[in-house]
Amino acid sequence: MRKMMFVFAIILVLLIANTNTIFCQEELLYYANKNDILYEDFNSIYTFEEKGRIRRGERILKIYGEVRFVSVENIRIKRVSVQSENNYGWLYTDSISIANSVLLANEIIDNEWTNSYYLDVLRKRNRDELFLYEPFWRDHFVKYERDFGDENIADEWYEIAHIPLFEFGNIYAILSFFPGNRYNVIFENISKNNGKYSFYAVCTFKRLIFDEIDLSKKMPLNTRFYMELYLDGDYLDVFIDGEKQFSLIKINEELKKQFDSLMKNQAIDLSYIHWPRRAPKQLNAGEETRVLENLRLRESPNTEASIITTMEQGSKVTILEIGPNAVIDGITAPWVKVQTTDGKVGWCYGLYLRETRLEPRPNDLSVSAGHGQEEPLSDKFLLENYQRTTKDSQFPLWLFIGGGLVLAVGVGVIIVVKRSKG
Repeated sequence: MRKMMFVFAIILVLLIANTNTIFCQEELLYYANKNDILYEDFNSIYTFEEKGRIRRGERILKIYGEVRFVSVENIRIKRVSVQSENNYGWLYTDSISIANSVLLANEIIDNEWTNSYYLDVLRKRNRDELFLYEPFWRDHFVKYERDFGDENIADEWYEIAHIPLFEFGNIYAILSFFPGNRYNVIFENISKNNGKYSFYAVCTFKRLIFDEIDLSKKMPLNTRFYMELYLDGDYLDVFIDGEKQFSLIKINEELKKQFDSLMKNQAIDLSYIHWPRRAPKQLNAGEETRVLENLRLRESPNTEASIITTMEQGSKVTILEIGPNAVIDGITAPWVKVQTTDGKVGWCYGLYLRETRLEPRPNDLSVSAGHGQEEPLSDKFLLENYQRTTKDSQFPLWLFIGGGLVLAVGVGVIIVVKRSKG
């Protein structure tokens, strides 16, 4: 009798221990979407050093940390180190797909992005405005003794300050917040709902130069976190674990050129810049909204009408009437009749009306110790047969308790039967 009870107890323990494995986990599967070459290293395109081959449909068991690139005829080709079912080596990221996953919009993948606060620096026409968002240039530049990785710098901070780029691929993101600070993120299964891309991700590599600003608490190295991307016109809002962390804008060569001119020469011509815009929002009479940029209030709905006043960025207005559409800077949006908080009534271009939120400044983010640390993905951490638990696939507690009760009742019945026979 004791042996039988012991057996039932073991079964119950195993049921508890394996509940998550059996019911709460969903296998993450990377696979090759075409026949391709596995290279000896990320740069071996020049030497054609093949490590092996991978077949279309072959499962990828491991993805190692850093996404590296080589430039061929001014085209950046991305590779990542993988282990397939039969071999290992460096594989083009475009050759990797995630099972049961949607693709990010081409508009996200095909463009380069950067932090939206650089627009504010440009509008102020003063390079020192960058200190508001990146204070380390002012406070700690000398501390680093001009040790900025591959940068060959001179004596002044503005000689190396430039716009860093964010890149997104089919399975990865490269997040470059400041010159030298870089994070590589590998995606899991991507879903899309209400225009927002959602997925779990792993930060597999980080490199810090300015250690005053480190996102490790938001994106822990080698630890899963929940990431969301929302494409809004020329903006890309990034959420981590449900909280908006930063907004990105599409970057173009002219914007980079004018920023470099502002940094190095304190000179800028804003007329050359095509300013990024958010998608026009639905405007309704009676609503209160905000002015996205300094905006002229006119007597009638056209650009030739007399100017009543200039409304400051962030000021509140009440929408009185939606007027005719107009095309300005290649974008269609309506003229809107509004009333300001001091009672002025007039017309403005609706593209520049939007409820805005203050963007978090980099110095509000978590601070980490240690200068210039570089932490590639360890061999122990592999995206191998990764079992992911989603918020929607939790094992029901009532089913677990019910199973335990059934076992307990079964043991009780056996005991009663044994005693009655004895």
